Amino acid sequence: MLMPQSLCMKCKNAEATVRITKIIKGEVHEIRLCQECASKLTPFQKPAGLTKLLASLLQSEKGAKTAATPTKVCDRCGVSLENYRSTLFLGCKECYTAFEEELKKDLRKYHGSTSHVGRIPPKYARAAEKSSSIGELRKQMEKAIEIEDFEIAAKLRDQIRELEKAHEHEEE
Repeated sequence: MLMPQSLCMKCKNAEATVRITKIIKGEVHEIRLCQECASKLTPFQKPAGLTKLLASLLQSEKGAKTAATPTKVCDRCGVSLENYRSTLFLGCKECYTAFEEELKKDLRKYHGSTSHVGRIPPKYARAAEKSSSIGELRKQMEKAIEIEDFEIAAKLRDQIRELEKAHEHEEE
């Protein structure tokens, strides 16, 4: 089934080829215009001109410092840091190593942390809980070693080993 073509919202005659979307206070407003009406609203003859202007504005906003820095590139797949930033897609698993520092900064910026802090699917909740308790026991063991209470440290070590063995058997 073919979708009906949308008409220009201004002249209501020609096919709309330009779509302008604005989000104002969370509400989406969309304007669909034909090429002719769109060129009358803006000083650009082609929509690509608007794209180029926006790109140049964003570049100038970044400042001279970022413009002077060379772009990092993944050695394996050739994806550049700029490409990642524009698409938010990495090319291969090696990109995580190549862009490690930048990815950590982005994670902190978007999520507030570089480690998972959200809900855990029920399928993995038990394993995560055990890993957490093993980590807690390790901290307690390190403290016991620091204060030279080796008896408690040995008991904690044995508990850790038992939990790790139980965890391994569940995975099999």
